[in-house]
Amino acid sequence: MEVISGVLLTCVVFLIIGFLLYESICESAVFRKYAQVLPDNINDPLVGEIGQVMENKEGAELMKVRIRGERWNANLIDGHGLPTSTVVRVTAVNGLILNVEVQIEEHADIAKITDEETAS
Repeated sequence: MEVISGVLLTCVVFLIIGFLLYESICESAVFRKYAQVLPDNINDPLVGEIGQVMENKEGAELMKVRIRGERWNANLIDGHGLPTSTVVRVTAVNGLILNVEVQIEEHADIAKITDEETAS
């Protein structure tokens, strides 16, 4: 029984040494996939999109906006939110949080049409 456990322990040690050598030779191939950086422009198609404020609770850090039928979190503008149904334009994307600004009235029709299309 001691012989079997000795052989098993020896095999485990050799497997660990082999794995470490493989990793050092192959430039850490296993750990490389965990260090991948996501591209900065992953949500850049949202920049310039027109949307509408859906929810702005008093004292909340973020407000909810609807862009292309999806609800997104948006940063407050100058420390305070916008009234519900205000038309906004996306200026930047920071992860899953949008930076928005108030949009002029000429694009309000586009936002309403987009919301009607997503509702039907």
